[in-house]
Amino acid sequence: MKNHQLDYDFLSEKTNSYWLKSVHLPSFDPLNRSADADVAIVGGGITGITAAYLLAKEGLKVALIEADRLAGGTTGHTTAKITSQHGFIYDELIAHFGLEKAALHYQANQEALKWIGQLVKEHDIPCEYQELPAVLYAVTEKEAKKIDKEAKAYDKLGIQGTVTTSLELPLAIKKCACDAASGRVSSFDVSPFFNCGNCENGGVHL
Repeated sequence: MKNHQLDYDFLSEKTNSYWLKSVHLPSFDPLNRSADADVAIVGGGITGITAAYLLAKEGLKVALIEADRLAGGTTGHTTAKITSQHGFIYDELIAHFGLEKAALHYQANQEALKWIGQLVKEHDIPCEYQELPAVLYAVTEKEAKKIDKEAKAYDKLGIQGTVTTSLELPLAIKKCACDAASGRVSSFDVSPFFNCGNCENGGVHL
């Protein structure tokens, strides 16, 4: 147990978030009084911030409560990859839940991807958002067979994609599947979410 803890500490010291070091996020004084709100959201990551933003746009008074730093957890250490392809997922979804539910999963992810792109344009968020292909690659024959299964799942679901044995990266691969489009951000700024006029203190109490 002691050695495991030492390894963990070493990893923590060497792992830094580009997003948290390169972007100034808004901060607020601690909440030291009673506050009235229509909705209280606990957690100031991307999920809580997005929920608060959407509710505030509908005219609700929202209290977003964060114990530490906004976007300081999973959100602040994200890969910044916005995609409908999350590993070898669609063959598994079809096998376990059927074609219809797998299609709904893909549709929901695509709608979210499109919504994020529209939000970036609407608020002119300086995050260097780009639409790029999502690549799922295999370096072993076993993984290559999974690529083939995933490609068949793509066909069943009508997902636009290609399968190839080469990649424009210095990687020795057996096979890869490319989804038509995903998104990526190169910086992280949540400030526009706190500028809606219906919010007290930008809609956040910390």
